[in-house]
Amino acid sequence: MGFLTKTKLRCFHLTHLITTLVLVNFMAIVQAETLTLEQVLQQAIDNNIGLKIADLGVQKSQLERDKVEAMLGINLNASAKTNHDVSFLGTPSNRLDSTVSASKLLAQGIAVSLSGRYSYENADLALSPILPNPNHTTSLDLQVSQPLWRGKDNIAYIESLANSGLSEKMAQLQNNAIREQLANQVTILFHGIALLSQQVKNIEQGIQRTDRMIRHIKNNQSLGLSERKDILQIEAQKNAQLAEKQNLLVNLQQQQINLNRLLGRDANSEIQPLLGQQAVAMKPLDESLDKAKQASTLLALQKYKIELAESVIRLNQDAKKDRLNAFATLGSRSSHGENGLGQSIGEFDWAGSVGVEFQQAMDKRGVNANLSQARLDRSVALHEERDLVINLEFQVKGLVAEIHSVKLANDAANLRLQSEHEKLIEAEQRYKTGRATTMELIRFENEFASAELVLNLKRIELQTKVVQLDVLTGDIWQRVVALPK
Repeated sequence: MGFLTKTKLRCFHLTHLITTLVLVNFMAIVQAETLTLEQVLQQAIDNNIGLKIADLGVQKSQLERDKVEAMLGINLNASAKTNHDVSFLGTPSNRLDSTVSASKLLAQGIAVSLSGRYSYENADLALSPILPNPNHTTSLDLQVSQPLWRGKDNIAYIESLANSGLSEKMAQLQNNAIREQLANQVTILFHGIALLSQQVKNIEQGIQRTDRMIRHIKNNQSLGLSERKDILQIEAQKNAQLAEKQNLLVNLQQQQINLNRLLGRDANSEIQPLLGQQAVAMKPLDESLDKAKQASTLLALQKYKIELAESVIRLNQDAKKDRLNAFATLGSRSSHGENGLGQSIGEFDWAGSVGVEFQQAMDKRGVNANLSQARLDRSVALHEERDLVINLEFQVKGLVAEIHSVKLANDAANLRLQSEHEKLIEAEQRYKTGRATTMELIRFENEFASAELVLNLKRIELQTKVVQLDVLTGDIWQRVVALPK
């Protein structure tokens, strides 16, 4: 028996030590800082690494326009070579050839090129004294080419330029999507802490009333009015309350840690949520639906995906066409040198040409497959858009209905609290005149505290639903300093 008693004592002391360490660790949290939801959300935005990465993605997407505009840049080419060879007449000769050209594609799809060429030839043996040797030849040509079918109006450049703008907008929407996700996470944690704090406060008040009950029963026991089973029963009730409080404190600390992680704070920092006290105004359903559709990041992203799919369709429709280009060239030719008789010989003339170029792919199964795939992608995107709209409508309608229901429940809880308060006041007056027992008074206090807890929890639930609706409609960002771009 002595061994069992010592073992029980050791277990009791160990349990007491663990409980004390947990409580001390929780109480070691720095003094609580009172913050509103908007302040907490602002801190979460400032600390979020994903937003910083998304900002870099926006900067990266902005460079796509430079890549597209480079399609209209000027391209320069130059070459030069010298050689010693035998001409077609069988005479050895030394030759130097050099060319320089510049080309540019205009926004309208017209290709313009300007090229110049210089040649120098010096034969070791002149076949005729009247021919120039050495001979200098120069040419200058301006060529203009216009696509008539495939590539007409430079559709590749126009679509690429439009798509670069869509890519930038989609990158920014990815940034906004992270903000919305962050707002939902902060809302859940913020109001979760408020709920747990209210429950801890209520259980602490209950423990105080239980202590009063214990003292009352012990006094009655000394007078022979209470039995030991009454003491055991009320002590068991207190132990259950202490255990419940400990569980609430553990959950509360975990919620605080999760929120501190989002805010970049020390893990042991404590935040006391400051809830808004303003009355909740019921918004018209149609207004909330319209605002939610305008503010929806996912819906906007899907619209841009549809635009990209349509752009791919237009590009494949163009690629399916045959190639027919018209071109014109205008140039000059000059040649001069000195012949074997010592005479200087020079010639100059204009040169020009016009023509068309036609090209047709005999097997178009590949481009037809690409076009069909692009159309299927657009159909998928349209179905996804309709699904997003339906889900968004259900979300908004559900939240509006829940806000209405919780508001009614909140009004009912408020009426109950008023009734319990009147009961408690009446019991206190009877207690002062000896017409009510301590146990009866404590029972009324418990009922009042229960009604007060229900009302506070309903208020927090109502604010949670309102904030969730504000995130969907975008109204939450009007209350945050850093608005989404």
